[in-house]
Amino acid sequence: MTSNSKQILQKVQEYRSKKLFVNAAFLLREALEKEPDSQELRFAYAQVSGESRDFYTAATVFDELVHLNAEHPVYLVESANAWSRLGEIDKAVQYCQEAVRLTNSGHKSVISLANIYEQNNRWEEAESLLLNSKDNLVENGNYQRLRVRILMAQKKFSEAIDQLNQFLKIETNTVNQVKLLFLMSKVFDQLGEFDNAWGAASKAHELDGTDFDEHSYLKSYEEMRAFLTKEVVDSLAKGVPEQGMIEPLFVVSSPRSGTSLLEQIMGMHPDIENG
Repeated sequence: MTSNSKQILQKVQEYRSKKLFVNAAFLLREALEKEPDSQELRFAYAQVSGESRDFYTAATVFDELVHLNAEHPVYLVESANAWSRLGEIDKAVQYCQEAVRLTNSGHKSVISLANIYEQNNRWEEAESLLLNSKDNLVENGNYQRLRVRILMAQKKFSEAIDQLNQFLKIETNTVNQVKLLFLMSKVFDQLGEFDNAWGAASKAHELDGTDFDEHSYLKSYEEMRAFLTKEVVDSLAKGVPEQGMIEPLFVVSSPRSGTSLLEQIMGMHPDIENG
């Protein structure tokens, strides 16, 4: 990797941390014009595309990387996840199965494949894959939550609560404990046990221990304001140079009303680029 590529990737990471994915993508496209063979830049471009919900571009670029190195498990898993988001389940499963083979059933590849199965209502295959894994995954946080989601998909909510309690007894990582408790809150909600749901969520918040810091909250806005200079704001509407100016389109609505889904659907159109 060249020193210039390293600088570009550092700047891209700064943009990503501020969720300025359009700026990150624009910077990477410019860099790729000079270094089109850089796999590091192409990988970052695919990641940014996925983060901005442009799954078609993400899948296409990851696919190109897979064709360059068909035995790279990370490329295979990332490509599989992108194709899964596009509804290309068979292709996603094929790629993940190959990653499982290449890693000798490594736990990351196994969990990724099981996750794709579960997300597409193939929970029986997900469950079988996890139960037959050669590794002891019981202490893996992703495995724990996936096992519970599989039970929820089967409407086995009481068993899901029992499983969560077992995981909470052995889990020592605070972050994973918090995630398990929030998941427990959802299960109790499905059971109609709203007091228990509230109790699990309250315990998660207590365990998290993150207090609302008004000073830090306002400081983040000041940092964003300082970062968003006229040059940065102007670049938001530039788009791809050869395509000319692109008019920004904002999707705004109430929370949980389907805006993310609408953004994903619109983003699949070749003339629309997600921000």
